[in-house]
Amino acid sequence: MDREFDSQHVLEMISQCGLSYVVPKRMQTNFGLRFFYFAFACLLYSIWRAVDLLVQVELTGEYEHSPMVTADNTLTLLKKETGIG
Repeated sequence: MDREFDSQHVLEMISQCGLSYVVPKRMQTNFGLRFFYFAFACLLYSIWRAVDLLVQVELTGEYEHSPMVTADNTLTLLKKETGIG
């Protein structure tokens, strides 16, 4: 019950502050640029999944749907190799 009250209280506070409290102030309205961002994100995701598939097949000989190459693993490797972070 307390969680419901807290959630409702937060929603009321947000609605009193207005939509600008939740939405970023600088939204891109150019359709071409927004489409490029979307397509680029889809391409990066597809490349990540393809690399994950190739790594899993190379290491284990089979493919599971849970990712083996995660962002945490990648960042750890980059930190070790470059010393940044």
